[in-house]
Amino acid sequence: MFKDLFDESKSLAARVDRFPFYCENMLGEMKQNAVKTPSDHHHTTEVVYFYLSMMYPQKYAVYQHNNFFKTLEKIEAKDLPIVFDAERFFKVSSIINKYLLENKNIDIHIDRLLSLYYKGENMLRVTYFCWYCANHNF
Repeated sequence: MFKDLFDESKSLAARVDRFPFYCENMLGEMKQNAVKTPSDHHHTTEVVYFYLSMMYPQKYAVYQHNNFFKTLEKIEAKDLPIVFDAERFFKVSSIINKYLLENKNIDIHIDRLLSLYYKGENMLRVTYFCWYCANHNF
């Protein structure tokens, strides 16, 4: 499951969609073969994207639906997504990251915060930015 999810040669949307499918199949097999099994695998899109962001922090931001949706509303994005679109999140988070890197006056607090926890190049600034936009009025 993880090998498929982390295979960058395959479509992002397909990998994100397949992972919960694999989890569902594995849970079904567990229910057939075990007396005590969990009732759910809890692998939402947010969890799957979290795996991607931890494996490739320089490429993927952590996806939090409510924060991302509210950020899109505040920046007045067109055609707000009703359901998760892996490719759109990837593109928008890349654009936000580039903007934050180019505008150091915005990013200075975020970089200070990130330098305390992770030294390598990463997209955590996008996650933080979306959280900030979703939780503050401006």
